[in-house]
Amino acid sequence: SEFRILGMLGNLELQAGNLDAARQFYESALKIAPRSIESLSGLGLLAMMRDDEATAQRYFDQILAIDPSFPGVHRLLGDQLFDRGDFPAALKAYQRALEGNEGDYRTLLQAAASARRSEQAGLAHQFLDSAITLRPDRFIGHYNKACLLAVEQRLDEALPALDRAIELQPDVTTLLTYDTDWSAVLADPRIQARLPKEPVKRKAPRPKDKR
Repeated sequence: SEFRILGMLGNLELQAGNLDAARQFYESALKIAPRSIESLSGLGLLAMMRDDEATAQRYFDQILAIDPSFPGVHRLLGDQLFDRGDFPAALKAYQRALEGNEGDYRTLLQAAASARRSEQAGLAHQFLDSAITLRPDRFIGHYNKACLLAVEQRLDEALPALDRAIELQPDVTTLLTYDTDWSAVLADPRIQARLPKEPVKRKAPRPKDKR
């Protein structure tokens, strides 16, 4: 149908970074189908990208009024709350998102990060374990698990997770010097043995999904 095509065009423009064009397509779709969750989600995401929290929340509320169980909006709401620093509320939003899609790797990672910042380490471990089981081929789940164990001073358990992350992404070793999760154990010979052999020229970026 026409409104779905307009929504798809909006998604394509959004992926290409053409925010104004994406907004126009989404708004055109809503004129035809005011209850289009895809277009409402797109406009909510655009508002988040512009740091317009009030507008984003309005679109999210509309989606929840149409379908309270829709997982995508809970994930977007979780992202908004996480960026705002309201980690307990973000955790609840991610948990609602996972009720509708337990196999969402990114949401599992974000739920783990929110749980950790809400001082619920046990819950963070559960989410990370689920993420690793789901995608054992992705380094970030193993790395985040290692970080959490390192902060808890459980280095014997952290090292296997760290080694698996390094195996999947060798550049992880550059993070050890800069990631504060490793500060308390950085002097340990086992960590020193895993540091890059060459001096690091610039600060390594933190993994995007870790937050």
